[in-house]
Amino acid sequence: MTSRAFEFLCLALVAVLVAVVSSTQILKAQEDCSEPQAIQTAFGKEETASGRIDGASLSQTIPAEGARYVRALLSYERHSSCGWFLTVRDEAFHPLQVFTAAEFDGASQRWTVRVPGSRVRFDLKGCKGSEMPVLVISRLIKMPASATASASTYYSVRDKTSPWQNLYDPGQPTVRLPRVPSGDYVGMLMSSLAGPNLSGVIRTFLWTCSGVMIGPSMYLTNWHCGGPDPRDVKLADDHFWTPDVIRNILIDMSWDDDQISEEYSATRLVAASPELDLAVLEIHPVRFGGRTRSATFRESPPSVNEPLYIVHHPLALRKQYSGQCSVQQTGFANWRSAANRSDLVHDCNTEGGSSGAPLFDSDGLIVGLHHLPYTYKPGTCEITSRNKAVSSPSIVRFLTGIPEIGTNISVR
Repeated sequence: MTSRAFEFLCLALVAVLVAVVSSTQILKAQEDCSEPQAIQTAFGKEETASGRIDGASLSQTIPAEGARYVRALLSYERHSSCGWFLTVRDEAFHPLQVFTAAEFDGASQRWTVRVPGSRVRFDLKGCKGSEMPVLVISRLIKMPASATASASTYYSVRDKTSPWQNLYDPGQPTVRLPRVPSGDYVGMLMSSLAGPNLSGVIRTFLWTCSGVMIGPSMYLTNWHCGGPDPRDVKLADDHFWTPDVIRNILIDMSWDDDQISEEYSATRLVAASPELDLAVLEIHPVRFGGRTRSATFRESPPSVNEPLYIVHHPLALRKQYSGQCSVQQTGFANWRSAANRSDLVHDCNTEGGSSGAPLFDSDGLIVGLHHLPYTYKPGTCEITSRNKAVSSPSIVRFLTGIPEIGTNISVR
């Protein structure tokens, strides 16, 4: 071998070693696989607050410095049937929500809607001072523009440089345009629950998921989105989708780049399947009229290597899409029963907050509902499990067995 050839060989070996070390460092940095992977994303920071609204103090302004949005927890401490009403306003005094005694029926606490800005204002009216109720503001959830990345991410290993992209990015309209209508069906679910964590400390759990409209006022998401992240608290099946969780739900169908917020509240759990990891909520608009569009399911199962894309809210971000991915395996065992082959395996990029997001085929039909992440072997980052979604035929069979849902879903 000539000295020149030997030099090139050495340089090539060095380049390979640098590439291997660099890729390992990226893997370790972006996927801390020494910890369990998150399935949800906490969106916001809880803080204590101090405010009292009663006959002697009819108005209150609660500051939340540094917040882009804020929610406040109201406690109904002295009941009154005098016909009172409490108006929730933003910092510019726009009315956003009204509470009456009926909203506290069966519950002593309620969260406000998401109020834009760094202050939330309250005005109590309706009867004489001595007959007024007493409402106390004890906690706030301050929300940033987006959530902070968790230590345990699970991006698809196929592409770390750009795991997802803004659905409404005007820079690449020809790429985005076929996917944009799919975003009309997708919304971000936010909820909270107060209770003890694994150490027994009382705290407020906050989480977000994704979901999709499947019929008039019907929103489909994952069953596991009905409670906090299992890394924080262990719950039995009957502690998911409790009345408190449902009352605290907000679903934003317009968490994107515009200035319009289309928020919905959940009124009830219509149907649920822990085995399939599916839940259907009845939802209604908080403060606007109209109705969102509903997505269409594909009746036939997808095939291996079939192209996919997903519209979701990873890390509670505004609507994103992950493309250039595909079905890796079909007829895969679901998360609870190896005998039930209801899942498919895919390699679309996802994160905490993507749970419940629909997978679409090239025609914009739903072929699956994402629900489980990549998992890794501690210490080595070896992939032990890939992204899973509940396949559309399994979803359709479940939904068509529920009279009030089955007659309203669209299947092609």
